[in-house]
Amino acid sequence: MNTFNRFLVILISLTAICFSLAALLLVWVIPNELAASLRQTSLILRDNPILIQGLVTAFAVSFILVSLLILVGEFGPQEPSAIPLAGVAGGGATVSIDTITERIKDEVEQLSGVRMARPRVTSRRGAIEAVVELRTYPDVHLPTKADEVVQSVRRAVEEGLGVQVKDVRVNFQPDAGRGSARPQGEVRVPGAAVDPPPARPDA
Repeated sequence: MNTFNRFLVILISLTAICFSLAALLLVWVIPNELAASLRQTSLILRDNPILIQGLVTAFAVSFILVSLLILVGEFGPQEPSAIPLAGVAGGGATVSIDTITERIKDEVEQLSGVRMARPRVTSRRGAIEAVVELRTYPDVHLPTKADEVVQSVRRAVEEGLGVQVKDVRVNFQPDAGRGSARPQGEVRVPGAAVDPPPARPDA
């Protein structure tokens, strides 16, 4: 929800900046035309009070809805930034989500065939869920490597940090550094037929 609140604040700020710049432009560049337009608008609103009531109501309702969304995000349940460690005798200890993320990244990138790992960790009732975005070399067998990544994450977090792992998901990304990279999420199935490449036209 914090991300959504940040988006709303940025959107409101940009809108306010654009409106202010437009107002300054009208006041200093075409003041006479602006004055004439305001006089004309005032006559229209005086003859049609329902119009100004509708405009003010629409603006007020929109402002109230946006404000309520921000308040709900601020005072609603927040995702914890630290996880309690289990097995600490005579006291308590926590580890931050950032520390867990860095530990997973270091462990996974030490595996053979892994070019880059980008983990995302979220808290789930004293445990964590991890999604690992992975780039590998083209000759890596993806199902085997996915199993290695899952085991490595569980070993690093549960055994190394004492934090329970609820779920681990591996998302293979295309290797932007090599032209022969396979599409995202594609898994090579042993024994599957492979279509021959199309013949090149004679030069």
